[in-house]
Amino acid sequence: MFSGIEHLINHLSIISAILGLLGGIILAFSLNRVLSEVQFSIDALAVSIESVARTGDVYLFTGLDDRLNKAKRISSSWVRAGIYCLVASVAIAASNIYIA
Repeated sequence: MFSGIEHLINHLSIISAILGLLGGIILAFSLNRVLSEVQFSIDALAVSIESVARTGDVYLFTGLDDRLNKAKRISSSWVRAGIYCLVASVAIAASNIYIA
């Protein structure tokens, strides 16, 4: 059967994998929010430029900076949480290698 140290190594491996997966998911979702807002802003500016070039009319989109700031503010705390999870995963994996 497994000894106490082998149980510890197995548990640490599982915890490390879960933290790594969780950190990656958190980073993906939080950065997706910022990137989608940036894409929306680029599309709005492209529409403004095309309207000036084609018809001479100027379409002004307001509030783009507010949307970007809100997305950055919401995502920044989640990005930190994701990075902390990834760092903890690496630290646990490194300690697991040291223990083994």
